[in-house]
Amino acid sequence: MSDLEIRPATPDDLPAIVAMLADDPLGAQRESPDAHRFYERLGFEASHVGFKLSI
Repeated sequence: MSDLEIRPATPDDLPAIVAMLADDPLGAQRESPDAHRFYERLGFEASHVGFKLSI
């Protein structure tokens, strides 16, 4: 198990956070029919960029 530190983010953390979000597999799957089908089966509707769940 790794040593994980949970703390508030600082401005110095921003580059690492942006890099982590850029590597997000859900965001990268925008063109995947399987990903669309998966979320549609959960009740999400396709929106302009991703998926949203009407509640």
